[in-house]
Amino acid sequence: MIAFSFVLSFIMSHFLGIDYMTSFFATAPGGIMDISLIAYDFKANTSQVALLQLIRLISVISFVPFFTKKCYERSKNKKVNFEKKIENEIDKEEKVLNKSEKSLAFTLVIGIIGGIIGYFSHLPAGTMSFAMAFVAFFNVKTQKAYMPLPLRKLIQTFGGALIGAKVTLADVVALKTLVLPIVLIIVGFCLMNVLVGFFLYKATKFSLPTALLSASPGGMSDISLMAEDLGANGPQVASMQFLRAIFIVGVYPLIIKLL
Repeated sequence: MIAFSFVLSFIMSHFLGIDYMTSFFATAPGGIMDISLIAYDFKANTSQVALLQLIRLISVISFVPFFTKKCYERSKNKKVNFEKKIENEIDKEEKVLNKSEKSLAFTLVIGIIGGIIGYFSHLPAGTMSFAMAFVAFFNVKTQKAYMPLPLRKLIQTFGGALIGAKVTLADVVALKTLVLPIVLIIVGFCLMNVLVGFFLYKATKFSLPTALLSASPGGMSDISLMAEDLGANGPQVASMQFLRAIFIVGVYPLIIKLL
């Protein structure tokens, strides 16, 4: 998946007029907010990165479930029922967790400590990576890490404001030049999902729906919630998607720095 992303970034930077740092992050198979904030640290064009990442996410969420559904129906000769709504599942998850304010306080303190250490480490994206690693370790040990949905939305708002503050009139005018990069993103990531998915299917014991959803280059929470309805193994898909997200935030910036 990483190799395929680098191929797309090479094509984008050498043939479509996007600078190489922006193309690296525009083709990264990670979260929109995570990648855009890391791109900000690397002095990439964050407005272009955010737009192309949004296009990638929309194409993935639109294509992957549809393609997986068709493959599952063909293999099992039955229809998939989509009556469950992702929004209801998320609300239910929030109610079941029922975490305390104490858990939130611990989560924030540990995240801040990790972020400070990451900042002074001077590693690429160290602030975000260390904060994530510290909180993840805390949650693995105690199962008490908690971030309520309203706070998540607030943090995303601040992140969006940070990215928006970098947008200039020149960036807006330049959007008309992104038609070909957008086409490359849509076709490239859909093709990557199919190729990596079938590779996983042949190389592992994953079922075809599980392999295709595990290979999805984005939409971790959405894809994980859809997994059971699409005939996939939910825990396996969630684990693979989580590993992808961890790798992209923690390792991808280091690879780019070395290049």
